[in-house]
Amino acid sequence: MADEPNRHRKEHSVLQLYLATMTQDKPIYTEESMQRQLSRFFAYSSVKYDIDGLYVFGWESDKLLETRSGYIYEFEIKISRADFKNDFKHKRNKHIVLNSPFTGEKYLPEFWDFYEANKHRFASVEAWEGYCEKHGRTCLVANHKKPNYFYYAVPPDLIAVDEVPQYAGLVYVKDYAFDIIKKAPLLHKEKYSDDQLGLGEKFYYNMVSWRQKCNTAKEERDMYREKLDAEIKAKGQEGAYSDMKRQCEFNLELYQETLRELSELRKLRYGEMMDHRRIERAMAAEIRKHDPGFNYVKFEEELLNDEQK
Repeated sequence: MADEPNRHRKEHSVLQLYLATMTQDKPIYTEESMQRQLSRFFAYSSVKYDIDGLYVFGWESDKLLETRSGYIYEFEIKISRADFKNDFKHKRNKHIVLNSPFTGEKYLPEFWDFYEANKHRFASVEAWEGYCEKHGRTCLVANHKKPNYFYYAVPPDLIAVDEVPQYAGLVYVKDYAFDIIKKAPLLHKEKYSDDQLGLGEKFYYNMVSWRQKCNTAKEERDMYREKLDAEIKAKGQEGAYSDMKRQCEFNLELYQETLRELSELRKLRYGEMMDHRRIERAMAAEIRKHDPGFNYVKFEEELLNDEQK
């Protein structure tokens, strides 16, 4: 028993070394971690909305950033090559809509299916197109809204630049940083209002949906806990369960301590990033002394995207 504390300290040091190795040398990329990194896509405070996993357009967007100047940047996050390739197979309509400024494509595939089923009602394809325009049918590309800029966000070197379609940019997301490998082209100059995108309603129903999911998860947790307690009591295993519970609590304490240490490391790195931003703001202030009309937000956006005026 005298060696027990030493054994625990040894286990603790080994656990710390393992986690430090995993987090520093071999970062684990998840959609959530990459979403957090992309929230820092703009170095200056120029973001109006920072949205994760919401159906703003005709598809679910992994990450959307709307700048205060009204431009919307969408990021499609991919953490495997298979996921990247499947995106073109399973979201064909989305890519037709995004690519339409370059191809001039007017119709989605279902346009022709609808036409074949209804052509007896119309004298020509043009008449069917006019009907679709009048009634806002989704088989017309023009009836679909899209972001101003579209990026693929992936771990470093997951995909190459020549694999990215012409309408998309490419960002390599790293641990605490990212590199813009290819700037996304401007798809259109239209600036949608909140009402045009229905953001108020979408935000509300998204909140309600997550609240329902949380309540369901709590109910399921309580149900399984009651079943587990009843089964342990029926088998007379209360003592073994108590020992296992204490061991789990000890392991949890070790894990939380390691997380606290990692959090301190993140704070240090975040502090370095904020120092860099303060330098940027100071430089912007100096420029304004000589050019009072200088707008850093607009400058940053134009520098990033080379917008055509």
